[in-house]
Amino acid sequence: MNLEKGRSIRNLLVCVILLLALFQILGIKGTAQCSLIDKSRSAAFISFEKVSKVRMEDGKTYDGVLLKLHNNSTCAIVITSGSAEKFVKPLPPNPTPSQLIKREVEYELPDGVLVPQVQYRYTTSHGIINSVRGDSFFGFKVLGKNSILFEVPFNHLGLSAGSKITLTFQYAWEQENLAMNSYPSVENTIMFWTQELPESVKARISNE
Repeated sequence: MNLEKGRSIRNLLVCVILLLALFQILGIKGTAQCSLIDKSRSAAFISFEKVSKVRMEDGKTYDGVLLKLHNNSTCAIVITSGSAEKFVKPLPPNPTPSQLIKREVEYELPDGVLVPQVQYRYTTSHGIINSVRGDSFFGFKVLGKNSILFEVPFNHLGLSAGSKITLTFQYAWEQENLAMNSYPSVENTIMFWTQELPESVKARISNE
């Protein structure tokens, strides 16, 4: 009798564990349901916007281009920037000393905004380099269907056949579940090739 009772308890525990695992998997799948807005394009892509003076991490201004990152999905994505100064929230009335020192940041980006110091990788004769280096980085959220602008100087855009910039991102649901679940180290990347630029822009790059 005790043996049968022990088997029943073990079977019940196994069922509970299996159900919990199933609920967790279904929860992850439900969170990750993203659909494309324009089914002819990738879930995220970059397009040329215009030639512009651009301000880089060193505070200097260079000739360059504005590129547009499109979130072509219904899921929010998270990009990395080296600066949050533009997105600091207004101080409340009669702020405390701690509020004055540590300003609160709005991490959900407005549609079409120019984001300073977006981090991407570019290729040089010395290898692949991050556009933004340092110790402080900020993860900003680009909502589904939205886009943002970011700056790239001409000297990050070579004219060889393989010249490109590579921007990495995470889906917001990946970050939200990171504390509970382990994900493989898969990197989401978007590439923009210099050859996609207009001929007039490539001519300016060749003269740099």
